[in-house]
Amino acid sequence: MAQIPEPAARDEEHQAAEAAARIEADRVLLEHLRQRGFTGPSYLQFESALVDYALPVMKKWMRTGEIFKQCRQQGRPVHAREGLSQRDRDDRHELASLTVAHALKHFRDHALIKAKWRPTGDWLF
Repeated sequence: MAQIPEPAARDEEHQAAEAAARIEADRVLLEHLRQRGFTGPSYLQFESALVDYALPVMKKWMRTGEIFKQCRQQGRPVHAREGLSQRDRDDRHELASLTVAHALKHFRDHALIKAKWRPTGDWLF
């Protein structure tokens, strides 16, 4: 008689299958965008989705101070003169928006166009 997998094993298998499906969908999207030169309506929709994800993350990191840890881990330490958590919400939003806009351009120019990024999340240096 076949043994029924434990619920935890089924959850791990399900998560692995979902991760594989996401990676494949990202691979297909990346190829679609590459064929169009990372321009046009498809790229704008992709870029909008990146902003929808990145902006709230950046604002939270600024509010909590996590941004300093993240920068330090990337070898780009930033020293705060005053805590971002104390700043006005509008200032934080403006700084986060500028940061995300700069990061989008960098990601497009270096990761996508120069093919330095893979859907698995790996970077080729």
